Amino acid sequence: MNSRRRVNSTVRLLNVMVAGAEAKISRVLYRRGMLASLSERDSCPEVVFAAPNIPIPILDALAANRILDASGNYGDPEMGTPIQYDWLAIDHEDGSTTIEFFNRAISLFTSDTEIVRRIH
Repeated sequence: MNSRRRVNSTVRLLNVMVAGAEAKISRVLYRRGMLASLSERDSCPEVVFAAPNIPIPILDALAANRILDASGNYGDPEMGTPIQYDWLAIDHEDGSTTIEFFNRAISLFTSDTEIVRRIH
């Protein structure tokens, strides 16, 4: 059954959309942490998933929320102390999508934008 699920995840992998075109994801990197200052960003632990071992729920979430179209910086590092920090990088055949989010939880209360809800 696991091999069948892996085959299905490859199909999902090919169906993730980037700007209206299909893109194959090769790697997903994620860092998060609570920072006293922005200089600590690189010290956050990093989780890495590489194809074909990217979990199906991650592929589903990336596709359902159109995350590959959301590259950019979000939130405000000065909204709270400590700084809630999230960093997501997705490598795909069309390049890389990077999302850096500061104080994600606070942003949900202060910004009612569709993109903040999708990324959260």
